Formats: sequence, C-alpha cells, structure tokens
Amino acid sequence: MKSKVEIRNNIVNILNECNGTSSGANRIVDYVYAAMKEYASQQAPASTPPVSAMEDETEKIFKPYCIDFFSKESEEERKIKIDFALNKKNESFSLFQSMYDQNYGSINIDENLVSIHTGGWSENEYLISIFKNTEWWRQNFRIQITGGHYYFDTDRINGMKEWDITKRISTTPTK
Repeated sequence: MKSKVEIRNNIVNILNECNGTSSGANRIVDYVYAAMKEYASQQAPASTPPVSAMEDETEKIFKPYCIDFFSKESEEERKIKIDFALNKKNESFSLFQSMYDQNYGSINIDENLVSIHTGGWSENEYLISIFKNTEWWRQNFRIQITGGHYYFDTDRINGMKEWDITKRISTTPTK
C-alpha cells in the first residue's frame, strides 16, 4: 500500500506534467480513485465476501419465491414455479425475517398487520429490493412511506385490525 507521501508526490507529478489542464484533473481523479480502492480492499476483513457475491446469493435464495410471468420456460414448468411461489409465500417472509438485520431496522407484527422499517441500513434496503419481487409482498403490501417504512396486511378479508392511513395537515400557527 502506498504511503500518504507517495500519493501526494504522484499527484504533484501529475499536476506538473499537465499544467493544470482538465486532462490532468481527470488523471488525478483516476489516480485517487485507484488509491482509495486499493486502500479499501486492504481494510476489508478477509471473512467478508464482496458485496456482489452477497447480492447474487440473496437473489438466488429468493428466486423460487418470485413469479416470473415472462420466463421462457414451458407452460408446465412455469405452473410448477407459480404454484410453489403461491403456496410457500409465508416461507419467503420467514426467510426474509431470518436475514433481516434488526439491530438497525425493525419488523413489527400485530395480528394481521406487519410493518417493516429499514433504519436506513443499506443491507436491509437491499433485502427489501429483492423481497419486493415475492408473492408475499405482492399479496400483502399496503403502503410505503419515504424513509424505508413499509406496511402490510396479511389478512385483508378476515383480519381483526387494519391500517388507518390519514393525511395530516400541519396547523402550527405562525407568528
């Protein structure tokens, strides 16, 4: 890994070679980006897989619970997959719960009502982006509020409770 002095000297050399032109600025940006990338790769713990590997694995795990209406499979294969996704939708939610990091977000269940709050945690946000493709999500989703807040009703017909979604207008008096 390069020291701060080596990085500084390389940037000064680029500036001197290019006399402050835009191509010099681009070269500096490229150089700093490469140096930061090298530094970050050496700081990551060895046991943590690259993010793309985690993403690929998560997508594979949830794929059987998602319905792809445009797949090029035979009608029979598509029907088998659709039946699985429909019949196992609650398993997808259990799987989601097991993978969700509740140290940074929360999942609240009150009879038939479920609320999920990501807490701004990027891993939870990513998990939500995959989970949105499941049949559980499609059948139970009610509303999303900016900031990573999702609300569901798992029994809209016979459920004992329902969400009360209201628009509030601030009535704070001005002085």
